[in-house]
Amino acid sequence: MTKKSYARQVRDAQKKEVSTCWDDLNNIYRQCQVLLATHLNIAQYVNQKDVLVEVADIEMFLRNMNMLTKDLESLSSQLTTIHDLHKDKVGGTEDPDVLIHTIDIGGKYSDFMYNYQQSTEPVVNHIMEQFAAAEFILNNKNKLPVTENIPTASIETISQQPNNMV
Repeated sequence: MTKKSYARQVRDAQKKEVSTCWDDLNNIYRQCQVLLATHLNIAQYVNQKDVLVEVADIEMFLRNMNMLTKDLESLSSQLTTIHDLHKDKVGGTEDPDVLIHTIDIGGKYSDFMYNYQQSTEPVVNHIMEQFAAAEFILNNKNKLPVTENIPTASIETISQQPNNMV
């Protein structure tokens, strides 16, 4: 068996190098689906009535929940439209026209991500902040303060302590 020349090895490697463009697009689609699904658990907040009572601005909270629902429906529809462009395709191609088409589809996924970041993330963050503040209030209401165990000091006692700040 003879050793292959360097030029022959390069040609063989080029032949083996096949695009995986369709598989890559299908992978991006699945990741976008997971991204949208992560926000479905926020709906559980509406069922926690004891915490909802403590939400400072319940009107804004419900408006944000409605806005999130509409945004997720719109993004889901946009994602389905993009996926329809390549849902039956797998593997890759060497055809330059098809490669340009897959790059265009990749750009549509990029636009999808931009829309997601601009519309959904701020609403989700606001909902989470509102709910966290309500949970904090509820948790503090459930804890009864024990005033007899709190040490007290007079102003004279505090002023007589040495000052360690330089």
